[in-house]
Amino acid sequence: MESATSLALLLSTTSSLRCATFEFLATASSSRILVEGLAGNTSLTDLSVSFWTVEAPEADLLWRMLRSSRTLKTLTLELLDFPQSPVLDRVPDGLLLNHYLLRAAIQRNPTQSLDMYHDGIHRQVLKKLNVLSTPTFQFGVQELVRRNLSTLHRAVQFVIGSRGRRYAEAFERVSKGSTLVEALKKALAEPEDEIKGRIANSSRYLDE
Repeated sequence: MESATSLALLLSTTSSLRCATFEFLATASSSRILVEGLAGNTSLTDLSVSFWTVEAPEADLLWRMLRSSRTLKTLTLELLDFPQSPVLDRVPDGLLLNHYLLRAAIQRNPTQSLDMYHDGIHRQVLKKLNVLSTPTFQFGVQELVRRNLSTLHRAVQFVIGSRGRRYAEAFERVSKGSTLVEALKKALAEPEDEIKGRIANSSRYLDE
């Protein structure tokens, strides 16, 4: 519990951590603390979480964190418990409202069984993931990713000079996130300060 509190404090206060992979067993109480830490983070772009025990309140907090995140672009979630939703059948609203996520792998259960697996580190035999996701859920996640990639592409085109309602709306959705800056740097090969100047000019154009 003490280590979970320390890690949560780091997650909620750091402004430099970009990538994090958490692959360890966490009880429901420790997972709650860790999810609260993630909810306060504003710097992560790549996040992978495995083997945490997430119950309904923490899951709700997790989806709300994803709704407000403007930095996270790659997400992997493979959680151990989700008693209020034994089957994930649709993409939660919090995730649907995220326009920055560009890659996602969430509860991709390789088998719909509650078989056991061996944890070589702790020398324990543990249950496999017991939150099943339906094809409908997985299709929804991939559709969300495709939508976000399309939104980002149109936002880039708007900054470069394309005009029209679709481009302007896409720009408004992602203009405050880091993904647009990165995509423009890749497309234009310009310094970050020039890219940010272009984004500011595009924002002023919309305000006119």
